[in-house]
Amino acid sequence: EFGEGILPRKGHDEKREVTVASCCLVNGHIFGSEIQLLDCDKHTLSTKAGEWLPGTQIRGGLNSFGDVYIGSGAVVEGGVLAGGDVVAASAVTVEAHVPSRVIIQGAVCGENITLGDGVVVLGPVIAQGRLTLGNGVTIRDYAIAPRVEIGDGCLLGGLVATNEISIGDRNTIAASRIVLPADASARNVRGSV
Repeated sequence: EFGEGILPRKGHDEKREVTVASCCLVNGHIFGSEIQLLDCDKHTLSTKAGEWLPGTQIRGGLNSFGDVYIGSGAVVEGGVLAGGDVVAASAVTVEAHVPSRVIIQGAVCGENITLGDGVVVLGPVIAQGRLTLGNGVTIRDYAIAPRVEIGDGCLLGGLVATNEISIGDRNTIAASRIVLPADASARNVRGSV
């Protein structure tokens, strides 16, 4: 457990790479040049037989000059701001007793953003380059990027795709207006929306 987040304490600390191990609790924000929240694995509580650890929890935001990786089983109670790429692992696990969720309770901003199957974002997602969504992703607010690829069964609060869009089947976009490329050859809709 980290009681006060992982913050720079002296000059150049903001340029360090930060890796948070599986099933950790960080009470505060994390700043670094690269941030990794490792995938959760199966751990039992040492004090209670048969009880499993709940996964990694960050009670703050992630702020990185470079890339951010959010592993399966993580809950981030703040936004994600990256100067590089953001990757959130699939929330769908194949092993019993491993936390099967990735929840981000805030905005996600970065160069290229990839959200794996089942990821939930309770805020907008803004990519400067490409936004790629797996199957069953939920974004409460707008998804905004020049190039967007959406899997099957996603729920979005809105969509702005200016240059290129590819949409899978059975998706819901809950907005009165959406922005798509004017060029029909840049739109690939494979199913019902």
